[in-house]
Amino acid sequence: SERESGDWLVSVQALDTADPGSAFHGTSVLTSVDTVYASADSLYVVSSESRDESSPWQSYDSSIDTFVHQFDITDGPLNPSYAASGDVPGWVLNQFSLDESDGRLRVATTTSGWEGGSGESGIYVMEPSDGELAVVGQVEGLGVGEQIYAVRFVDDAAYVVTYQQIDPLYTVDLSDPTNPRTRGELKIPGFSNYLHMVDDAHVLGIGQDMDENGWESYGVQISLFDVSDLDNPTRKAKLTLDDTSWSEAQNQHHAFNYFGAAQALVVPATSMSSGESRMHVVHVNPDDPLEELGAISQDLLLDSSQVEDWYYGYCTGFRRSVIMGDPESDTPYYVYAQSNVGIVVADIEEPDSLLASV
Repeated sequence: SERESGDWLVSVQALDTADPGSAFHGTSVLTSVDTVYASADSLYVVSSESRDESSPWQSYDSSIDTFVHQFDITDGPLNPSYAASGDVPGWVLNQFSLDESDGRLRVATTTSGWEGGSGESGIYVMEPSDGELAVVGQVEGLGVGEQIYAVRFVDDAAYVVTYQQIDPLYTVDLSDPTNPRTRGELKIPGFSNYLHMVDDAHVLGIGQDMDENGWESYGVQISLFDVSDLDNPTRKAKLTLDDTSWSEAQNQHHAFNYFGAAQALVVPATSMSSGESRMHVVHVNPDDPLEELGAISQDLLLDSSQVEDWYYGYCTGFRRSVIMGDPESDTPYYVYAQSNVGIVVADIEEPDSLLASV
């Protein structure tokens, strides 16, 4: 193939784990893989490729398109089978840039000469027909001169964050798949890398609190957006985590632990001054201001490490957390914070006080 990814072969396979003698079964396609997204019925393999017809390789100024290959997985281990392929302009950020609804795929991309460059963004609705994923609706021109930092699709709406110096949050109406349209726009300093639904009307975002020029970061920022009115999205609350520089939750959603029953968000972050990794606990309720309840440290783990002259630079940092408890049975919520050193536990209401470690 003369396409840029034409020297790659991707195989999508299924294995029946209920049958110990089962063999792998599937199909293949000539492409590379940048992102994988799956619904209950389909699996999509996505690659970004150059459109430069003079060469099969990307150059600094060549345009980038996204190629999508759909596989049918409805029949369990009897599938996957190849279904359709299509392409749209630009490149996708991650799996949250894709979403399937009513048999149609919605894709959010940034159009620029190279991944990371400034351009503009759009959302494309693709529908399979006779082996082709055809674009049946599109909205373009989002964040001209910027690129996508976060996307979240929810039912008939999409929330898109683009950024260069100011963070616009766009709300997009997808109720008519053949005519999606931008409904609202909110411009605020800083940006969000990940968006998470609290309820039908509120979205949590985590990213960086930046100055208006986009040059200086004040730390990890938690934002609560009110999207009840698509025409007028607002930021209802904002919290900058004290003495922080970066959180893994900005680019790995498994580190973002929101538990609605406890009205709590737990995320790891690194201290700007000491390099210390802490697990920050934030009270989240749409009716209240965002409030940091405290930060879990690794002091118990490091004190028991029996390593002389230990300092946090040696530590791999907190990675994940779990919230467990049952207040109705007089068992308070506890936060278990995990790093490669071990696990510590604290009461969710008093995260600064460690209870145990292993």
